This record gives sequence, C-alpha cells and structure tokens, in this order.
Amino acid sequence: MPGDGSDDRAGMERYSDNSEIQFGTWDEHPDVSGEICQGDRRLRILNDKLDQLDLPYGINEEIIEGLLAQLESLAESHPPTYWLMTARLTEISLICAGHYADNGEFTAAGDLLVNPRKIVIHPLAGPPMVKHRHGRLSDQLPWIKDGRCWKGIRPRSLNAALHVEKPPLLPLLSDRMSQSGWLKTAYLETVQERMKAVADTIGFLGAWSLHGMEAFYLRMRHAPTDVRDFVQRHLCRFDRGRFDRIGREIRQWHGESKDGSEFICHRADGHLPTSAGHDEPSCRGRRQPH
Repeated sequence: MPGDGSDDRAGMERYSDNSEIQFGTWDEHPDVSGEICQGDRRLRILNDKLDQLDLPYGINEEIIEGLLAQLESLAESHPPTYWLMTARLTEISLICAGHYADNGEFTAAGDLLVNPRKIVIHPLAGPPMVKHRHGRLSDQLPWIKDGRCWKGIRPRSLNAALHVEKPPLLPLLSDRMSQSGWLKTAYLETVQERMKAVADTIGFLGAWSLHGMEAFYLRMRHAPTDVRDFVQRHLCRFDRGRFDRIGREIRQWHGESKDGSEFICHRADGHLPTSAGHDEPSCRGRRQPH
C-alpha cells in the first residue's frame, strides 16, 4: 500500500543478497580473528562496511539492526571509536528516516522514529504474545475486539501489561549517545533537531491527505512555483556530510587523544573522558558503568 513503507521495503529486497557481505562474521577476516583481534580493528572493519552502503537507497531498518548487532558485540572495546561508530549508525538512521518521510513512506519513517520494534503483551490470563507492529491491540485481544467476556476477563478493558523490548532505533541510539558522555552536546543537539525535522515532515505532508507519492508528485508538478518552493523547504533533504566526516575521523583514531575532534569530547585538560565523568562544557551526560 502506498505510503505505508511497503514499496520502499520491496525495493530493498534487491540488497538482500548482499546482506551476508555487509554483515558477515569476524572469522571472514583472518587478520582480525581469534585472540589476535583488537576491538579497534574490528570497529575499523565495520566502518569500512558502512562506506560500502548506498545511501539512502541501499539501507533499511533491517540492515541498520544488523550493523548495530555487530557493534554491540564489540562492547565498548575502544571507547572513542565505539561511540563514533554509534554516531555513524545514527546518521544512517536519520538519512533513512528522512528519505522515507520526504517520499511519503510515513510508516517506515515512523518505525525508525517512534514505533517500537518489539512490544510484548502480558495478559492477566494467558501466555505473553508479541504485538503486531502495525496492528491494533483490538485485533489481537479478543476481549477488546468484540467487547464480550473472554476467559473471565472484564470486557472493554486492556487487562494486560505492555513491555517494550526493542525501542525504535533513533531514540535508542540518541539516548545511548547522550548517556555515554563521549559525544559533544553540539552534535547531540543536531540529532534531536533532525529527529524533529522527520516528525515535522511527516505531519506536513500528512496534512495534505495524499494517497501515496504518485498523488504528491502530480500535485507538485501542477503547483505554482511558490508552492513547490514552500513544500521543498519543509522536507528533510538530509545529506551524508556528517556520516562521511565521522567515518574519516574513525580512520584517524589510533587510541590516543585526538585534538580538534568535531564529535568526541575532551576534558578541559585536553584528555579524553573517563568513567568518572568530565568537566568539558561541550559535553553532557556521563558514561554508564559496565
């Protein structure tokens, strides 16, 4: 259905054959397998994989999840590079969400921005169940759907607890970076601003009540120039500038403090943050204990 993300997801199927190449395993790289491998080198391999992605067309939520799983498997092996990589995955997610929003794929954009990836329903009576991501609770809980008493449960009531097991990617990554104490406040603020821009674009285009992007393009084609310009100013149009700059910075790290980083904090004494926190005004948050 146009506008629900299905067209874009179908278009991504052509990349499924490359998923193992993009994700793979560390054993595919003999020079970094086993005990010889250092976390920093694995992060650099992952960084190289990101360089191979075709943005924005060659990415979707599933691909980003796979890359995040590889990053998480490294724990915080080399903090500066680890958190730069987290920022780079955030950039991919923003580019993807902005592209979806600009093209009327509101459900797909919402999946990255607000819709949890997994919610588990724990009924008062009966086993837990996973909520259908794009469905209504009433479609899964019969005592809500038809209003009749079901197995002794009071009708027209939820009578269940909801637990978010997998939050949407953008809030997840943003929260992690904010809590880490490694990323500069100025950068974190740009992440929040662009997340808001995605939401604003969804609301703006959604107000037109268009049924799919075909209708949007037809309306834009016949609209006056000033209207077209007005609409363009309300689209995300995210570029890959920060994504590329973070990738270059990752390649420049060698474990020591790097002066003049655009993204990584330094304390007032010029050293990197520590688990005890830091006093650099451009940073916020604290690293969480392991």
